[in-house]
Amino acid sequence: MNSIDDLRRTVADLPDPDLAARPSAVRDRVRRIQRRRRAAGAAGLAATVAVVGGIAFAVGAIDDPPQPANQTVVGVDVPQTLSSLGYTYRVVDTVAGEDGRVRVDLTADDGPRLVAWATSGEDDSVRVSGDTVTDAYRTAAADFTDWTVVPAGEPARIAVAAEDGTPGLAVYELTDARPEGETVGGVTFRDEVAGARLLGAVAGEPGETSIELPARTASGDAGIELYAACVGTSSGGRLAVDVADTEGASVRMGDGVCGETVPVDGTTDIAPVGRAAKPDTDVTTTVTLRPVGDGDLPADARLVVGVYATPVSPTDNRTDPTVIEDSGHLWEKVAVHEARQQRSLNANAPAGDQESVVLLSWRTPGTGPSTLHTWYDGHRGASYANAGTSGFSSTRQVVSPGAPVRARVNVASDLRMAFYQRVD
Repeated sequence: MNSIDDLRRTVADLPDPDLAARPSAVRDRVRRIQRRRRAAGAAGLAATVAVVGGIAFAVGAIDDPPQPANQTVVGVDVPQTLSSLGYTYRVVDTVAGEDGRVRVDLTADDGPRLVAWATSGEDDSVRVSGDTVTDAYRTAAADFTDWTVVPAGEPARIAVAAEDGTPGLAVYELTDARPEGETVGGVTFRDEVAGARLLGAVAGEPGETSIELPARTASGDAGIELYAACVGTSSGGRLAVDVADTEGASVRMGDGVCGETVPVDGTTDIAPVGRAAKPDTDVTTTVTLRPVGDGDLPADARLVVGVYATPVSPTDNRTDPTVIEDSGHLWEKVAVHEARQQRSLNANAPAGDQESVVLLSWRTPGTGPSTLHTWYDGHRGASYANAGTSGFSSTRQVVSPGAPVRARVNVASDLRMAFYQRVD
């Protein structure tokens, strides 16, 4: 599983986490992040490009250092660093387009990357598409204030078309600087993640099959979310992760492959399991790694675990999260549309200059499996399956300003659309 959506499609009875947070606290957090200044180390270029007839092609890796501070593309100054969710990225390449279009092809790299854009014209409106974009969308965000994220280990083609002037791209690689939090086993767990507060993180020794993470909730907490991963081995064996709390309850987090690649961020790259928890309560958790079937555990497998307190129980799916993280940005809920026991729901994204994220949720209690079909800005989107359990299944999508969004289910269902806009 590579994303939250993958987890929800596979285990449809797990409710969507409700990570409510006060808007003022979110803005304070954003201001704190923006005030931070971190040293940025040199970063090698994962892929450089050549532009022929306005189309960019990957031509291999180079070892040149980052460009000087006065670097420009299509006449726009390129920021030497960008901050995304507390992480610092440094520019390693730029690409100028032709005839209103630009494209970059990136080979797979060990770390995540950002691809940001600008235009030479006065109108910043662009259309963004590519491998990291489920459905293309429009945005008029100011030059180099918006980007798409290329996950670690994945190649990607990113394309941008401008409505006015010539577009240009800048590719950014992650630096060694880490946000405030705890880094264990090479995995960073940030102090705050969309309203959730870090209680603790721990990494086991290679070959250690069970680790305990002491933690305690505080006043105002209503649940916990636990992120566990198995890293550091090339065996690729099928493994299972079990979680037990202080009351003896055990939860199967699911099967997975213990990988050689170590995730950079514990909450972005690992799918969570959540449960309700009382305030000011011991929530010490034991995580156990075991083989699936008759296989043996790899001797170099290593467990990494982080646990967060949430202000609303993750098992409470009556409302949507107030704050989410998506596409390397922080987003706040601005509108909700609902329909009970209907087969379709239609709504428009908020108007303005910037794109929004829409969180689509649906459930079909007592009616068996169902399928959700989506349309964004008049174009057919992806379809998703629900196993027909009592919980909501959900999916997210970046959509254009003012775009019509349509959701349709093959049977009468409870449907919900929550729209989010950037607060960073």
